[in-house]
Amino acid sequence: MANFFQLLFTIGCVHIFFGLSNACSCSVQSVEEIYCRSDWVSHVLIQAANLENDTQIEDLTPKHWKYTVDHVHVYKPPMEELPNVIVTPEHSATCGVDGLQPGTEYLLEGRFNDNSTLGIFGCSVVNNRRWTWTNGSWDSEEAVKHLAYLPICGNITSPNTRP
Repeated sequence: MANFFQLLFTIGCVHIFFGLSNACSCSVQSVEEIYCRSDWVSHVLIQAANLENDTQIEDLTPKHWKYTVDHVHVYKPPMEELPNVIVTPEHSATCGVDGLQPGTEYLLEGRFNDNSTLGIFGCSVVNNRRWTWTNGSWDSEEAVKHLAYLPICGNITSPNTRP
C-alpha cells in the first residue's frame, strides 16, 4: 500500500513539474522594449472571437483564439496594410490572450505570423493590461504614455521584423 502512495505521489509531482514547465513565462522587459520589439501596434475593434482547431499556424497550440478585427487606428504601421485576423493560444497559461469581447475596442500589439495573420501573446504589457477604448478615450493614462514610445525606439527592434 505504501508503494502505491509513493507511486501516486511521484506521478503527481511529475505532472505538476511538466505542467509548470509548459506554462507561460515572460522575461523582464521595459514597456519601451516590448513596444519597440512589436511588429505592429493598433487600436482595434473586435468583430468576432472564435475558438478554432488548426495546426497550420506556427507557434500556436492546435486550439487557439481567432479574432476578426477592424483596425481603428494603427500606431505602429508596417510597410503594408495589417490583416484583419489576430490569433493567440487558447489559454493564458500558454501565453494566450483570451476573453477579448466582440464589440469592444482594445490597444493590441504583437508580431506577424507566416500565414497572413497577426499574433498576440500574454507577455505584452498592452495585452496583459487589456486597455480598452471607452467614451472616446483610453481607460488609462498609461495607455497614452505607452504610445509615446514609437518615436524613440532607436536600435530596439523586433526579431520578427521582415525586410
